Amino acid sequence: MGTYVYATNIMTAKRTASLAIEAEVKNERGAAQAVTCDAVVVDRDGNAVLSLSAGQQTIAAGQKFTFTLTGSMTNIHFWSPDYPYLYQVCTILSVNGSAVDVYQTPLGVRKVGFNAATGLVVNGHPLYLNGYAPRCSMEWPAVGTPVDWMNELDFKMMKDNNANFVRPMHIAPRKAQVEAADKFGIILACPAANNEGDETDTNKWQERLDIMRDVTIYFRNNPSVLFYEGCNQILTAQHMTDMRNIRMTWDPNGGRLAGLRSNDSDVTLGIREYSCTMDGAGSQLYTPLWDAEYARGEAPRRVWDNYTPMLNPRWDGVNPNTKHITGGYFYIASDYHQALGLNSGNGDFIGITCCPP
Repeated sequence: MGTYVYATNIMTAKRTASLAIEAEVKNERGAAQAVTCDAVVVDRDGNAVLSLSAGQQTIAAGQKFTFTLTGSMTNIHFWSPDYPYLYQVCTILSVNGSAVDVYQTPLGVRKVGFNAATGLVVNGHPLYLNGYAPRCSMEWPAVGTPVDWMNELDFKMMKDNNANFVRPMHIAPRKAQVEAADKFGIILACPAANNEGDETDTNKWQERLDIMRDVTIYFRNNPSVLFYEGCNQILTAQHMTDMRNIRMTWDPNGGRLAGLRSNDSDVTLGIREYSCTMDGAGSQLYTPLWDAEYARGEAPRRVWDNYTPMLNPRWDGVNPNTKHITGGYFYIASDYHQALGLNSGNGDFIGITCCPP
């Protein structure tokens, strides 16, 4: 389970909240130990703003115990995309008066809500999500998968371009990416082991649930993570329930939501906690709705205004139906690449149409 830090009873106008820390401890020594658990909340200037103690607990050899520490925070600096303020929570374990372990956890206090009138609300302020949906690897030319400082630079450049949202596609983001999103104030969707559809094999489905569980535990303390993505397409009602239960079991107090990249109109409605569209318009009265891949080549520019730069390099200037590309990468490719052929039938891939003899 690890360490779980969350705020409740958040009052943005009064700048107060209740803080809870759940710290799971395992005694890996050969005899019982009397363990004391304390915690200190430190602001970004290094000042201690809250100290908590859970007292002493004797833990038998090889056994686990979860300490719970609670207290009230005042004069809070809330985390938001336009003010990504981060605290650090230092959880300290002591035996016989000496510290034996210290664990540091990020803390960004933010209050998230949704209503039909204003949409997504962060700390009482409506927030319109806009940003990017890159592959999680976010490769660099000649480098491939980038090192951590390059990941941070990617997020800084996206923030400088007025982005406040990133959906890394298909699999969970790297730790460096999430930490960069925390730092620069970019909200994240967090997929886990996604393919292009549901899974009928019971064992493989359990693997996906296990991965979603691990990802949830790993990132549930990062304020930038707001959405857990159960699948890159549509799930059955039972499987969407399974994914939502992962969120409710391992992150019930983080203000995060579980959903899917692509949604049906009725089967998972009322189960998923947010909704998505892709290449089309949509509306939801009861859950947040955002476009999952609106920055791709096949983006729905057909619904934008006439001042939007067109994507079709072969538009004849006459036929309005061909002005904006809606069908995939193939149709915006160069003549050379189009001559290589289309090997998938849906416009997303360019390649040789047949194998050499």
